[in-house]
Amino acid sequence: MQTTDDNKQAISIDEAIEQVGGHGRFQVLLFLFTGAFWIVTAMQTMAMPFMHTTPELSCPVDGSTDCDPNNICAAAKHEFVHPDTLAADFDLACGRQWLLGLIGSVFFAGFMVGAGLIGLVSDRSGRKKSFYICVAMNILSGFGSSVAPVFWMYAFCRFFTGVAAGGLSLVTYVLCTEMFGLVARNWAGSLFNTSWAVGAMLICPMAYLITSWRWLSFAATAPAVFLCFFSPLIPESPRWLLLQHDEQGAAAVLCRVANINKKEWTNVVLIQPAMDTHKASLFELFRYSTVRKVTFIMAFIWFTTGFVYYGLTMNISNLSGNIYVNGVIAAAVEVPASIIAGVLLDSIGRKKTMFGSVTLAGICCLSFILFDVPADCVHPSATCVEKTAVRYLAMVGKFGISASFVVIYAYAAELFPTVVRNLGMGISSQAARVGGIIAPLVVLLSQYSPSIPLLCFGVISLMAGALSLMLPETLGKPLYETLEEQQAAQALGYVALVAEETALTDMKRPDLTPCAA
Repeated sequence: MQTTDDNKQAISIDEAIEQVGGHGRFQVLLFLFTGAFWIVTAMQTMAMPFMHTTPELSCPVDGSTDCDPNNICAAAKHEFVHPDTLAADFDLACGRQWLLGLIGSVFFAGFMVGAGLIGLVSDRSGRKKSFYICVAMNILSGFGSSVAPVFWMYAFCRFFTGVAAGGLSLVTYVLCTEMFGLVARNWAGSLFNTSWAVGAMLICPMAYLITSWRWLSFAATAPAVFLCFFSPLIPESPRWLLLQHDEQGAAAVLCRVANINKKEWTNVVLIQPAMDTHKASLFELFRYSTVRKVTFIMAFIWFTTGFVYYGLTMNISNLSGNIYVNGVIAAAVEVPASIIAGVLLDSIGRKKTMFGSVTLAGICCLSFILFDVPADCVHPSATCVEKTAVRYLAMVGKFGISASFVVIYAYAAELFPTVVRNLGMGISSQAARVGGIIAPLVVLLSQYSPSIPLLCFGVISLMAGALSLMLPETLGKPLYETLEEQQAAQALGYVALVAEETALTDMKRPDLTPCAA
């Protein structure tokens, strides 16, 4: 904190957020609201294992055609055991069954596009505008999916549902965490990830009670309509406003936060970043060696996390026990994973927690090989010691990779400077969606050997763990605002950054209107 010639305090944006209350009532309300949208996103995503189930066929009950129960697809006519499924509505059986897997890839392709495109829009046009775009797209495509009359229209709507989900998961996280102070930001990010687990758990009883896939899709989208009425209450990020040289706008937001948190905000001016900022572009991520290394390593870790997370999720139906119970358990382990990851992030740091979580998932995946399920115990309804061991290891592996998802969001948000934070996280998130697209294809290799996909998950996870050790520790460090700050500080040490900020006292700072008490 410095003092200007007119006796006003010149403070950084981090200091300003702490002064107006870094974890007060305003942050709690913002956390709950943005987290609610992530719950909706999780429900729309995790509904796929229940909506896209493998169809069960039967011979026509009226005996109108010759039909061998052991080879129903060879018959001229067949019937679906469950007529309210997506497969029954669009006749996705026999030679068309592969289209069920295609829908998952289409959704994650949209997720990938949304994470990158909305991330770019968010850095250029603001977090709030991007949020509005995503909410509108989410509602329209979500309801469109539930009423689609033909398969390809359903696929079209699911693609844009993925685009909206990818954008919302990014924008809500950044919008929320940028409003928290340095002390509370880690916990805010960790607990924010539990919103996804809540959504994943809620969709399981919903899928059990709502047998029609159309009504399930409708129910997963409907909460977004209610929440959108409160969207105007969300402010623009003061960090982003300051980077756009809108000091008055940033001060207005901070005044609002101070009033809600019952804090004072008077006689203060905000320090502009040391260097001129540029409009975010892909080139910025590769301009300096420091951010270039962060981009490549984080992209691989995100790919690994998405690859293993969605791979283990899609394997839930192959575990022993009830699919709805397995779904709840697999989602429930994400809650302690988020909490424990939050504790470790503050106690041992980001780097060690990142390494430990992704390595744990890798070890569990490779341990599956020791419990290869016998051929007579492959069917989901069959039980045996090996299959029980696989089930428990799957849950531990899901715990580890879920913790990794918590860490990479918090870690990436601190590794990328504000000027390219959404873009950097968007590109990294794209890599996770590539993993989500590839995961179903790798899982199909289990028809040759159950060990093949698990071996892939394990090896990739261990590689990501090793690469994470090359990243810098960010625990307790201030967020960088520009690329130049990050390059200079990490090249010369954090003392250089402090000296640079001290030199800013000679800069001309805008006179901001004091906040009314």
